[in-house]
Amino acid sequence: MIKIVIFDFDGTIADTEQWTLDIYNELALKYGYKTYTIKEMEEMKKMHLSKLIPELGIPYSKVFLLLKEGQKILKKNINNVHTFTDDLKQILADIRKLTGTLGIISSNTKKNIRRFCKNKEIDMDFIVSSPLFTKEIKINRIIKKYHVTPDQILYIGDEVRDIDSSRKSGVKIASATWGYNDRDLLAESEPDYLIDSLSELIPILQKENRN
Repeated sequence: MIKIVIFDFDGTIADTEQWTLDIYNELALKYGYKTYTIKEMEEMKKMHLSKLIPELGIPYSKVFLLLKEGQKILKKNINNVHTFTDDLKQILADIRKLTGTLGIISSNTKKNIRRFCKNKEIDMDFIVSSPLFTKEIKINRIIKKYHVTPDQILYIGDEVRDIDSSRKSGVKIASATWGYNDRDLLAESEPDYLIDSLSELIPILQKENRN
């Protein structure tokens, strides 16, 4: 039985794609890196983040500094970021009835996520900020904090790295096809579920909780 549903933020709940591109290009111009078009970004969705970073030509030592600077810029615009679906509040309410606990684990900042949730009137039991490649550490802490087993958690994310972290933690993963990695790349990593809308989580959870 699924007792906790954990969501990624960027690309899963929050439609930050255009903001990410605009902010990246702003920083790329500032620091002398290559800029990209939305069409080129679509091609990037076919790449795992670990392969994308070398493609961008940014030294790993600079990646996290740029990420932090970008998140500060996003903070100023967070009230203008939209959800992926207008009925998100109702979907989350339906999910809560089936499970009980909802949360977010994301590489974005707590402040950005909290402001977004407050603006959209979204209620989460926990919001956790995580490094890019080790979300499993934060997932494992949630397992311990809520005294559940890994198979009682479903994680919702839009990237292959979300699948990787879920596998390492032993939790189930539903991959969202509307985010930062494309459908084919996600499918190659064989998530437990591949969803094209958040509303598809309702029958999935109903099925999981009947077993």
